[in-house]
Amino acid sequence: MRRIVLATDLSAPARQAAERAAQLSHSLAVPMELLHIVNLELMPRLQNAVPAAVAASLPQRVLKAAQETLETWAADLQSRYAINPTARVIDGELLHELLDAVGDEDAESSLLVCGATGESIVRHFFLGSTAERLSGRTSCPMLVVKNPVTGPYRHVLVPVDFSPSSLAAIQHVQALAPQAGLTLLHAVELPFQGLLSLAGIGREDIDGYRATVEQEANEKLHALCQQAGLPPSTLLRVVQGEPVASILAQEQGCDLIVMGKHGESRFQKLFIGKNTKKVLAESRHDVLVSV
Repeated sequence: MRRIVLATDLSAPARQAAERAAQLSHSLAVPMELLHIVNLELMPRLQNAVPAAVAASLPQRVLKAAQETLETWAADLQSRYAINPTARVIDGELLHELLDAVGDEDAESSLLVCGATGESIVRHFFLGSTAERLSGRTSCPMLVVKNPVTGPYRHVLVPVDFSPSSLAAIQHVQALAPQAGLTLLHAVELPFQGLLSLAGIGREDIDGYRATVEQEANEKLHALCQQAGLPPSTLLRVVQGEPVASILAQEQGCDLIVMGKHGESRFQKLFIGKNTKKVLAESRHDVLVSV
């Protein structure tokens, strides 16, 4: 991790995200930038609603107010976290400017941080096919902050599907929260389980099938743990059930969930996975979207 970019709409949830970004900037000793994007193309409607004497100077006043707010945030974070963040206000379209800010060359070593609500950078970034395709162009991980900062991340839940993105997610955790304890979780959905009894398969055979699938998943979890170089203290869990429900049922006690952006197929790499979007929307904890 070489830099942290905080994308902020200047709302209270975004300020909470700024605290987390500052904590990570300090603990990882990497530079941090506060970034606010103003789309002045949307300004004419507001200008038409105010007196003409005010309308002419409104864009400059808005940009100045945003810059002053960001600089105030930066000064406060500098004094409390012993960091030296920069503050930048950009005029442009949100998604385009975000992608330009994280760039392509150093995207894998950058971290984009934002709040979960406010004017909702998350909504723009994750919903809609255009946004999904745009997000598919960058390999920058994204941290969505939902909770106040009480210290470094202490325990991280990493749902895995054994695709290449699973190892990438673990590596991002190791970079972001090297001292945190990890739980690797795999949710097993048994193919054809509901049809087996209807097809005349006995309960004993069904139980044997279930045990075989769980055993295979446990073996893959141990192999992934070894491949990632994780310590023996890493918790490995195989549960049966639908993935999102299983993840939300296991999130108690963690303070960060790490989800891969896509699964195994090349087609999926263009899109945010439906399970990731659901967890992002429904989890009570911070979520890191790995790539």
